[in-house]
Amino acid sequence: MLEQRIENHYNSADVGLLGSLKAYKKLIKTSADAQAFMKWLIDNRGLP
Repeated sequence: MLEQRIENHYNSADVGLLGSLKAYKKLIKTSADAQAFMKWLIDNRGLP
């Protein structure tokens, strides 16, 4: 869905998010999954 949004309305933030999601290599289906992704971003991508 994000890839389609980028095709229709390019946004560099979306491109960065897509790259992070691909690097994460796990499905995000629940809020707990989303929280784990955010923790991974902080630990591995240097986000505050």
